[in-house]
Amino acid sequence: MAMVTAFLPKGYTQELKDRFIAALGDVECIGFDMPRIYEHVYLHEFDTSHCDEVMKKTKYLVIYTGAGKVTASKSRIAELFREKCDEIFGAEDTLYDSVVIEEHTNWMISCEGEMRCEDPEAVAAQLAYQNK
Repeated sequence: MAMVTAFLPKGYTQELKDRFIAALGDVECIGFDMPRIYEHVYLHEFDTSHCDEVMKKTKYLVIYTGAGKVTASKSRIAELFREKCDEIFGAEDTLYDSVVIEEHTNWMISCEGEMRCEDPEAVAAQLAYQNK
């Protein structure tokens, strides 16, 4: 499971934003090799009237996810994000792209109203992960 939030300047057409949202689902699911049922994507547009020229051509991706994602997956996320930005908006439109992946321990995640630290199976999985 991961929650994906992309930040981009306001002003793009709805068609481009729809394509970008679908592409972000690909970035998440292909990058982390996870089923679509766990896809969570959000798009935030920011006002460029108070931004410098660099920020106006920058796109950000912030991902919150559980601990344990391997470096190869994180690298693939960064590559896919750049590829999708170039594919949808054009290489000249994205001067910079930035990806931030924030991992939280399973202890700090709840699922179906139960904290993982109170779920015996999740506790066993966390201990196995820590003892690798």
